[in-house]
Amino acid sequence: MPGSFKISSHQLMILILLYSVGTVILHTPSPLAGFAKQDAWLAALFEQESH
Repeated sequence: MPGSFKISSHQLMILILLYSVGTVILHTPSPLAGFAKQDAWLAALFEQESH
């Protein structure tokens, strides 16, 4: 590696948060989205926390 770099704890937290939200959005089950309708994104977040 030509140069080394470090990320701060804040940057790591943001990275993990964005990865988690992106994963939830991509893996939202269709039945859950049909049941929750306009609040599917919120239901998906709660589902992710329970796993």
